[in-house]
Amino acid sequence: MRPVHCWTTAAVVKARTLIIGYGNPLREDDGMGWRAAELLEQQLPAGAAEIIECHQLTPELAANLADASVVVFLDAACDQEPGAVCSAPVLPEGAVVWSHYVTPGQLLTLSEQLGGKAPQAFLIRGGIQSMNLSERLTELGEKTASQMANLAYDCIQELLENVAQTLVSAAPRLVSEISPSKQAPR
Repeated sequence: MRPVHCWTTAAVVKARTLIIGYGNPLREDDGMGWRAAELLEQQLPAGAAEIIECHQLTPELAANLADASVVVFLDAACDQEPGAVCSAPVLPEGAVVWSHYVTPGQLLTLSEQLGGKAPQAFLIRGGIQSMNLSERLTELGEKTASQMANLAYDCIQELLENVAQTLVSAAPRLVSEISPSKQAPR
């Protein structure tokens, strides 16, 4: 009989991470979400996550959340001190107002309504210094995007470890549910 950890390892490998960096990359630090997503992609092993960069969150993105284990939203923040980085869990929220813009929580709700699930998600925001017309971040914006990417990397690792622990704790129950008559012949 195979050890349980082989099954759980295979399941953990299939865990899917989705990273959505959003904002306006033509307005200096408002492009911080895009830049943080690019930096995070460089830190992760090839193929470890799906990266989406967009101007705003739209209802169409809910389909991308359906089979994700972890979702990271990265965005610039006008209501924070320049250079400040914060992270908060995202939970499904209220009814989705049909518009061309939705919040991270509304995207989770929409994903559930479309027959999927609401994956574990969090929002990382970085305080902007300037939103002038420019395709480059300010020096502080670049540092902030790097801090956002590092924080996202740490959060992803922690969440995936939680997924792995959940699978490991469920494995004995799943193995015991397989009766000898249901096992495949060897």
